Amino acid sequence: MPELARAFLRAPLAHRGLHDRARGVIENSRAAARAAIAAGYGIECDIQRAACGEAMVFHDDDLGRLTGRAGRVSGHSAARLRDFGLTGGGETIPTLAEFLALVA
Repeated sequence: MPELARAFLRAPLAHRGLHDRARGVIENSRAAARAAIAAGYGIECDIQRAACGEAMVFHDDDLGRLTGRAGRVSGHSAARLRDFGLTGGGETIPTLAEFLALVA
């Protein structure tokens, strides 16, 4: 196994971003990424593949817990998933490309 660069060992990592549902900052959301960046944390995020093959930043295979919708992430296109609201956060599911552009 390759050795990690020291930069990965210095700063805390925010698991799924720095999220706090009570404040409307949902895990793996753009807001959670912005909060982690503001705190100086690294970010761990989860990836699911949309039906079209595009990578989406979303933890669960199933949409229910975080969107209130039935079905699996893999059952919808990225374009459709980007319209699904995250419950309690006022945001939608980001693509990996959008997420990486935010943290660049």
